[in-house]
Amino acid sequence: MNKIGGKYVAQVKDRENGEIKLVQSSKHCKTKKSFKDSLKEYYIVRQIVEI
Repeated sequence: MNKIGGKYVAQVKDRENGEIKLVQSSKHCKTKKSFKDSLKEYYIVRQIVEI
């Protein structure tokens, strides 16, 4: 885990333009579920991995 982000990375698809990208969790997301829930409004979550 680095100093800036959290321990999860998600492969997501943007709901507006369909762009696929990687998003790193913040330090405040303690679980995969909380990270996934925070992304649902803006992205379609394809995969989440722990780093």
